[in-house]
Amino acid sequence: MNRTGDLVWRFVGALYVVFLLTPLFLVVLFSFTNRGIAAFPIDYPSLQWWQAMLDDPEFWPALKNSLAVGSTS
Repeated sequence: MNRTGDLVWRFVGALYVVFLLTPLFLVVLFSFTNRGIAAFPIDYPSLQWWQAMLDDPEFWPALKNSLAVGSTS
């Protein structure tokens, strides 16, 4: 493959990675906000959504099931 083709495929690969990772980054970013809606600007950092997740009684059995399935596959 020539140099131009190599650069094109690297660019396409980089776009693909950015396209896949941007939503993940935004979900993690907005999980540390005080709002119920994901929007900029972020007023101030908060752990309220993490606390709500840990306080949910369905979270721990779901995590246990996920770890069990993940460890067997």
